[in-house]
Amino acid sequence: MKGLDDSYVAGFVDGEGCFALNYRADKRYDDDGNILYEYHYWKTEFAIVLHPSDAGLLELIRDKFSVGNISFKRAGDQVRYSVQNTSELHDVIVPFFEKNHLFGTKAKDFELWSQAVKLLYAHRQKEITGKSRPLDKDLEQKLSDIKAQSDRIKRKGRI
Repeated sequence: MKGLDDSYVAGFVDGEGCFALNYRADKRYDDDGNILYEYHYWKTEFAIVLHPSDAGLLELIRDKFSVGNISFKRAGDQVRYSVQNTSELHDVIVPFFEKNHLFGTKAKDFELWSQAVKLLYAHRQKEITGKSRPLDKDLEQKLSDIKAQSDRIKRKGRI
């Protein structure tokens, strides 16, 4: 990987990075109020949010990974580097932080998050080959457990 030193990026993410696992449940209704279908979705994301004056640093980090996007908040008070694509998270972000270790609470959070990325990646690879349906209850439970553990770590460690 080019540009910034790997240990610098790992240390920076240890302080400023976020490994997010989010769940969304939604229902779609017909005109009579009957449920047409339920929508359940798990999303993983790696993000760094900074003041816009540090946008150049996020560009260097994005260039180092060669994945993700940079966006500015409408109010102009934040700039965000984000990677949400499961394949990019699995193939680039997870291996980088497995090689370049984080410390403390962030390391524990990454370990849980990377488990979720790997589970979702495996599931989505099955979707691509046409061999998978919506998440089964076992996978939903594993992801729910990971999220609960991660949320406890974040509350306790104030990540």
